[in-house]
Amino acid sequence: MKMNRLRSLTIRAAGYDASNRTMKIEFSMQRILTYCSVPPEVFEGLLEATSKKEYFEANIRGKYAC
Repeated sequence: MKMNRLRSLTIRAAGYDASNRTMKIEFSMQRILTYCSVPPEVFEGLLEATSKKEYFEANIRGKYAC
């Protein structure tokens, strides 16, 4: 999975595997979490969000558990 570097103090990078709808997020503390059944538009929204942290909190956190 290709990880995209993000300009954020909280989230360093994010990657998405469209074949199984899995997303990985690497946080600034070097912890990587995996999310499952993530719609592609949610991943794209993260990449395009002005505030990655706010988008994560509103649209990803607590959802898409594997």
